[in-house]
Amino acid sequence: MRDAKKQVSDNPTMVAPIERDENCLKLTDRWLQFWSALGEFRRSVSAEDRQRAAESAQAYLHLIRSLHGTLTAEGSHGDFAAATLGDLNDPGTYFANAGQFYYSDGLDAGGKSYQAKSRSGFHPSTYGLYLAPGAAGEVTYDLRAGPGVRFTSAPLVSMYLFLPEGGHNKVAVSLDQGQIWTTAYKDVHMHGGMAEYDLTEHITGANQFLVKFWIQNTDKEIIGMDHWGIKGTIE
Repeated sequence: MRDAKKQVSDNPTMVAPIERDENCLKLTDRWLQFWSALGEFRRSVSAEDRQRAAESAQAYLHLIRSLHGTLTAEGSHGDFAAATLGDLNDPGTYFANAGQFYYSDGLDAGGKSYQAKSRSGFHPSTYGLYLAPGAAGEVTYDLRAGPGVRFTSAPLVSMYLFLPEGGHNKVAVSLDQGQIWTTAYKDVHMHGGMAEYDLTEHITGANQFLVKFWIQNTDKEIIGMDHWGIKGTIE
């Protein structure tokens, strides 16, 4: 491209599309670096990989801003990178104020599962959290309200928690950082639309609680979870 630009350097009309293509290649390279770093972080959930993913998102967004006013079009990729950077820096399941709260994750390619307190057994893949044959998968989220306020309702919404044939699943809640667990639902195939599974009776009045999703798989690889959400009120 450098040689092509030299050959038409006295013609701005012809230089412009070459520069556009150069910028597109730069953007593609930065995007692939960001996507690779994000994928590695979603798999490892390590602090080092989180930092690399955030830095690569920032580098991609910086390049987009530097190209403002050029012919280069970045489309929705910039919006995705900006949203991801926000999620990487977001406390996730912390809700500071009284009122309605809501958290949701589609879990595609792992989604925001890095905001979980812990995850084991599951591996991120295209449509959610997959589980190998015979494996057990577990992911735990730490839901916290701000100082001086308490959860008063907390239904799970838009749930997809698979129940393998011959296997088991469970949703459990803890109010003491995992010392004691209460099973809210067991061996229920949670799937479909706005299906709700209420945790309110288990968490009312708590300032903080853990919710754990667990599956024991059988003989086939499955999508164990491909969406989950929780909403409710804090007073």
